[in-house]
Amino acid sequence: DIYYANYVSGEWQQPINLGSALNTAGNESYPFIDRTGRLFFASDGLPGLGGKDIYYSVETTNGFKPPIHLGTEINSSADDYGLVTDVNFEMGYFSSNRKHSEDIYFFKSEMPQFGYCDTLLPHVSCFVFYDERFTDTLHLEYEWNFGKGIRKSGYQVEHCFNKPGNYEILLTITHNLADSTFQTKSVHRFTVQVDDAFIAYAPDFVSLHQKASFITAIENFNEFKPREAYWDFGKGYTPSDTNTAYTFTAAGKTLVSYGIEGVQDAYGRQPRKCYTKQLNVLESNQHYAMEWRKENTVGYNSIKFISSREQFEDSIKTRQAEEAYLLDFLVLTDSLSILDADALEKALNSFSKQLVYTTANRLDKQSIETISQIAGLMEAYSSETIALGVHSAKRGNSRIINEETNQLAKDILAIFNSYGISKNRIQAQGYGNNLPRAETKDKKIRYRNNRIEFIILSKSN
Repeated sequence: DIYYANYVSGEWQQPINLGSALNTAGNESYPFIDRTGRLFFASDGLPGLGGKDIYYSVETTNGFKPPIHLGTEINSSADDYGLVTDVNFEMGYFSSNRKHSEDIYFFKSEMPQFGYCDTLLPHVSCFVFYDERFTDTLHLEYEWNFGKGIRKSGYQVEHCFNKPGNYEILLTITHNLADSTFQTKSVHRFTVQVDDAFIAYAPDFVSLHQKASFITAIENFNEFKPREAYWDFGKGYTPSDTNTAYTFTAAGKTLVSYGIEGVQDAYGRQPRKCYTKQLNVLESNQHYAMEWRKENTVGYNSIKFISSREQFEDSIKTRQAEEAYLLDFLVLTDSLSILDADALEKALNSFSKQLVYTTANRLDKQSIETISQIAGLMEAYSSETIALGVHSAKRGNSRIINEETNQLAKDILAIFNSYGISKNRIQAQGYGNNLPRAETKDKKIRYRNNRIEFIILSKSN
């Protein structure tokens, strides 16, 4: 196993085992730490090519990351160990008995070596907004106006901005008292900043045996001066132009990586960063369910079901024109059926967070629009039936509160019916305050008990 020791007041302390993050039931040996902090070592207990292979790991605040195998360029089916390398891992030495004797080998890399990569994310900044001025929120209605006709309701809302800039947010709080109603309005100025970042575009979907385009650029990158950019499509990093094309020959999910290399610093260190993204290489004649997200919406705001390749490509173009980006997608079975109930349940759970009703037991405008989206989802899943439950955060006469939630459940059922969803497919019921999500005296937290929930009956008892 590999151990470490602390040097305190001129003395080495007792060695400490690095633990199961790196050590196995096999043998770990020949540790070497380069000037960037990467720990190289040999192991015959980790998955490899046979005998001892060479791996490396990086320590973070949460411990060491899973070891990375150095691949067939360094390792063999024999014993390979004792690696030392320069600061940029572009040249070095190691020992091996691959030719039946213990020899020292030299290696040199013609391409930059990138290690652990972050995930390449869409350029969008999402924030949670809430107001803490009032402790009793049960009699308050909150409306957040983000401009461009975008309004959201609720004590706490999430909003996403797809570009940096200065924004003004208007918050209107309606106070519903026993004998009067009045409003409090306030304007909040909010700045969205962009961090140092790569600007790289990799499509979410590509077609099998057709060229896909990958675009690279750099903006707002202050950490180091960029020198070269690279793409890795599974066969190693190669230098890239501003627009790089690649053709995939196998369908399914695949990882691509984008790396950028900076100019060496005064110590000869070559700064590098890289990102990975999962792509979906698609064949024709498949069904797809896609989850889109736009600047003005949260969660499953748009579920699009596609039954042909042509519809799929048209949908991609339309959504991109609307500045939407893709959160997730599912390749469905040969039809939209009970086999896809997982996707429906995930969507309903996300939708339910957007449904808000007031102390007057009425749905707000945004919630009614959300129900229309749920209805569209249920049309696609025409064989599913669901249970709809309305819950209250109120305290007081249980019989009256039960009647109120039952009436709201009936009202919601009528809205679904107006969108063409049969009443036989939805079992609607009010539960009053009998099933609280949070048992607390804190009114701001207890407010969360005001909720509308869905359960797919084909999946639940």
